[in-house]
Amino acid sequence: MSFYTIKERIQRIPFDSVTWKANPDCGSDAKRIRMIDDLLAKRDLKGMSRVEVEGLLGESNTEGYFKDYDMVYCLGPERGFVAIDSEWLVIRLDHDKVVYYRTARD
Repeated sequence: MSFYTIKERIQRIPFDSVTWKANPDCGSDAKRIRMIDDLLAKRDLKGMSRVEVEGLLGESNTEGYFKDYDMVYCLGPERGFVAIDSEWLVIRLDHDKVVYYRTARD
């Protein structure tokens, strides 16, 4: 296991909805990137309504990234040795219910 992998795992924090919503910034001290693994391990977003997702994660990012998705959340700088891009949580809805979600890089 590399030094970076160990460092990244140590910096992870449990998902907290209040902290997530209060930290939409994608800067170098982004809290969301540190919570995303816990969120995805403990919660299945599939089947949730848009209102439920917004209650949990706040309003979706409205920037121009990932036009094929209905909801987009900036997580922070991509994890890895060289962080060039940002990581995002992208969500696709059908009839106002989550049918697909994943993390993506821009």
